[in-house]
Amino acid sequence: MSKGAGTKGKTGQPTQVVALMGNPNVGKSTLFNRLTGLQQHTGNWPGKTVEVARGRCTIGGRNWELVDLPGTYALLSHSPEEEVARAFVAGGEADALVVVCDATSLERNLNLALQAMELTDRVVICVNLMDEAQHKGVRVDIDALSQELGVPVVGAAARQGKGLHQLLAALDGVLAQPAAAQETGGYQPRDPAEAYARASQIAAKCIQGTGKAAWEKQLRLEDRTLATQLGFVEGAQVESLDTEAIRKHLSQRAPQVKAWLDGIREPYLLDAICDVAVEMDLPASKLQLLKERMPNREFIREE
Repeated sequence: MSKGAGTKGKTGQPTQVVALMGNPNVGKSTLFNRLTGLQQHTGNWPGKTVEVARGRCTIGGRNWELVDLPGTYALLSHSPEEEVARAFVAGGEADALVVVCDATSLERNLNLALQAMELTDRVVICVNLMDEAQHKGVRVDIDALSQELGVPVVGAAARQGKGLHQLLAALDGVLAQPAAAQETGGYQPRDPAEAYARASQIAAKCIQGTGKAAWEKQLRLEDRTLATQLGFVEGAQVESLDTEAIRKHLSQRAPQVKAWLDGIREPYLLDAICDVAVEMDLPASKLQLLKERMPNREFIREE
């Protein structure tokens, strides 16, 4: 039970604590603001300079306390934002978790959703920006996505206030079920390569519409563009890569390095990046990021 489950709201009913989680720029805070209005406050997480916003609302006789966790790409505790998000969910402070995804970039968002589902079974996936996806000719099959993930999925366009009541109804359904006993203290994420592959498979099954071909083309274009930036050309040997470009990327702060690595799907690119990383004097945090993306690479030097 969460810390908020025992408190009473203005209806006299218990207050349910729901955490909102998602990648940056998926409309998570817009959803939070739509639901809570002005009944919110922001403060730093204890011991961190990371802000966490909390707000309250009463809808359908139910009292809700919503917690807008910082935007994060993963739950592997490599940045203060990831540490805060993971600690809140794993600490059992929330009665339920909403993972907000971007309908226009579903594949990149599902990796976080899969990690969150390893921490708690009380999850609802909110596929936001459905209106923007529609404009691009992309349609997300919400029912198929729910079947693939095994959790409730709701489509939304938070800026227009669409899907909010369906989201709360889905949360009601999740909270009506007994929570499974889960030991989260020793949480270890699944093989990152497996998670990325699974996210890609699910997205490919659940994205439809006239824009699907354009979506797939964009993913291939991003891979080709990255390959070109790193000095690869079709049929070229690995020796032709631009090592300075890779060094420049790996020299950024760890969260930026992680975001960059998260966007790389081609194993040969990751393999080449690891080859360059071995020769660099990287801190342990960055080496760990590479190990998570390429878990079979045993030759990465330890500090």
